[in-house]
Amino acid sequence: MVKLLPRTLFGRNLGLLLAFALLAQLLWVAAFLYVQGPRAAEVGRLVAIELNAIDSAFAHMAPAEQRAYLNYLTGSGRLILQENPPPPDTAVGNSISLVARFAGSMRDNLSPDMAFRWADAPQPHPWVRMNIGDRRAWFTLPPSAMSRESLITSVLLVSLTIMALATAIALLIQRRINRPLRDVVDAARLVGEGADVRLPEYSVAELAEVATHFNAMSDNLRGMEAVRAEMLAGISHDIRTPLTKLRLALESRERNAPEVAHIERIDAIVSQFLDYGRAGSGGGEQMVDADLNTLVMQLAGEFEARDVPFQLSLAPLPALRFRPVSMQRVLANLMENAVRYARTGLEVRTRYDEGHVHVDVLDRGPGIPYDQVARMRQPFTRADTGRASVPGTGLGLAIVDRLVRLHGGTLSLVARSGGGLCASVALPLRAVVLR
Repeated sequence: MVKLLPRTLFGRNLGLLLAFALLAQLLWVAAFLYVQGPRAAEVGRLVAIELNAIDSAFAHMAPAEQRAYLNYLTGSGRLILQENPPPPDTAVGNSISLVARFAGSMRDNLSPDMAFRWADAPQPHPWVRMNIGDRRAWFTLPPSAMSRESLITSVLLVSLTIMALATAIALLIQRRINRPLRDVVDAARLVGEGADVRLPEYSVAELAEVATHFNAMSDNLRGMEAVRAEMLAGISHDIRTPLTKLRLALESRERNAPEVAHIERIDAIVSQFLDYGRAGSGGGEQMVDADLNTLVMQLAGEFEARDVPFQLSLAPLPALRFRPVSMQRVLANLMENAVRYARTGLEVRTRYDEGHVHVDVLDRGPGIPYDQVARMRQPFTRADTGRASVPGTGLGLAIVDRLVRLHGGTLSLVARSGGGLCASVALPLRAVVLR
């Protein structure tokens, strides 16, 4: 049952209003039939009684009186004398219409010697035959609103009008609701991407409370980000400074001392920690519109200079809005992982599909088991197969995942056909602008 409901709030509100309008129409039809149906039948009975009385009066009048009375009836518009014979009798219509109730009651209450016909053209009206002395004449009643209207037509028009009003009201209500909801969604997305965003002050109490708590949360996040940046700067200075002095002291005594390699590894680990800490905010880097293929070719040239060439399959791409340093770190980490764990079948592919730019980094290494793919995005996590012997901190993919999400994209790790791994980054073409 839940799956049958519309997914949007507007759809649900509109469905509720239309259901209410339909229920109201059903109740209105029932009440209308209960009240107006008997009235229409009563009007038909009274008209038949009056026609019976007129027919009886003609039977007891002299010819001169009959002519005078006939002129009175036709002159006052109460009856219309027809010179032509009546058309064939036609069905009145569905049994719930007011016309059917009126015509049926007339037919049932007219005298047996008075013929009755119902005609639809040029408009619905009854024909009645009365005896005027030794002459039989056909009369029609003047058109009335009752003969022109039917219950079904009235109900349909009223129902369509009410449903149109319900739709207009739903649009108005939903517009007033959706606008602040869109503000909250956009602000939450931008805050998740590292932007400094605040919601406006709404005049409605409920929305004002939401905006107040959201802005307080944004201020707290900005404060924690400032504290983290300060801590990272302190760590960078307090740890790297003595490491640099120690490395210089060792190099002054022995150029290729093994301790120097250990110090450089510690320095690399600290750099990765700092990169992971900065990945959540983008480091205040500005967005630019650029061709991602240019960045791929630049990095491929650097790896080729290290004698680890990548095969490039680059499709034409539209200009994409991204942070150049952060995106360079994403691609460099993925390519470095491919070199570190595979060194064979190295390839980078780009393509554009359905509003997204895709970058695939492929290799022919041991790959990642399917059951470990989800946890590989977590920090300090490494795959068990074929990777335990390679030194690392387990932060590379976590950094990539955070930076990709910072651009509104997704990172997927799938097994490559024929063996190996395909690390795929999908970035939306929409402008992910952080101000």
